[in-house]
Amino acid sequence: MFDEGEPILVDVVIRNDLSAPIRFSTFALQPNEWNGETAGIELVSVRRLPDMAQIWQGRPVARPPLHVAGQGSHPVPPRAEVTRRVDLSKWTVVGGWIAGRYEASLRVDAVELDARAVASVTSEMFEIRIQAPQNARNPMVAPASAVVTGQSPADFDVARAYRSPFRSTGVFLRPGASH
Repeated sequence: MFDEGEPILVDVVIRNDLSAPIRFSTFALQPNEWNGETAGIELVSVRRLPDMAQIWQGRPVARPPLHVAGQGSHPVPPRAEVTRRVDLSKWTVVGGWIAGRYEASLRVDAVELDARAVASVTSEMFEIRIQAPQNARNPMVAPASAVVTGQSPADFDVARAYRSPFRSTGVFLRPGASH
C-alpha cells in the first residue's frame, strides 16, 4: 500500500537463466532527482480500477548532470539477477496518482542477450494500491510501507508473459518493495 503523494517504489528484477551473461544499460539502479533510474523502463499500461481505460500520459525525462557522460552497462551473470528500483510516480497519468487501485505493466527495453540479440520484455499486469495519506490528520502515524501486491515473484515472470524464444531470461517485479 502506498500513500498518495509519496513515491511508488517498485523493484524490477532482471534475472538471467541463460548460460552466458546478459547486459542492460541505465543511468541509475535507484531513484534519483534527475530520473536516471527510468532509462530503459517503460510503463506500458496503467489503468485505475474499476475503469479499464488506459490512463498513461507521459514518461519522465532523464536529465543527467553534466558530469555524467552516459548510461552504464550492467552485466547480469548466468543464473544471477540484478534489481533496479523505479519510482512509478514519476510517470504522468490522467488525473494523477490518486487514492485507488491500479493495474499496470512494465517493460525493460534493450536487454542485450548476446552480440546479435536484443530483447525487450514486458511484465504481466500487477496491482498497485494507493491510499489517502493516513498521517494527514495525525502526524504521529508512520506512513505505510510500499507493497506491490502479488503472490510471488514468479507471478511476474516476464519470460512467460512475453512468449519469446528467450524464455530463460526473465524480468519480474518483486512484491514487497519498500521505501
